[in-house]
Amino acid sequence: LTFFVENGLPIRAFDVYADANPASAETNFYITHNRPDAMVEVTLEVYDIMGRLTWTSVQSGRCDLFTTFPITWNLCDMSGRRVPRGIYIYRASMKSEDGTVSNSIAKKIAVTAR
Repeated sequence: LTFFVENGLPIRAFDVYADANPASAETNFYITHNRPDAMVEVTLEVYDIMGRLTWTSVQSGRCDLFTTFPITWNLCDMSGRRVPRGIYIYRASMKSEDGTVSNSIAKKIAVTAR
């Protein structure tokens, strides 16, 4: 078995996913990455299908192995109003303790009526 350890390897996001898709009440977002048990700052943005920013969250915490802590969206916009049903785009990125920023990854989520 041979492996290499590289110091200074930049943080890299591999995937972002929502645990409830389609979502009707709330959903949690998670990012998988290459920094196990690291302290990271996660930025998650949700856009409507027209490209307008609907909701954003910036949270810091310790990762659970190769997955971030959950970022919960209650399906409300930044004014606290419930978003209409439809398709939304969410984009996530991370910043490590050393200040390096990961690539961003975007996916779609469907919001249904309650």
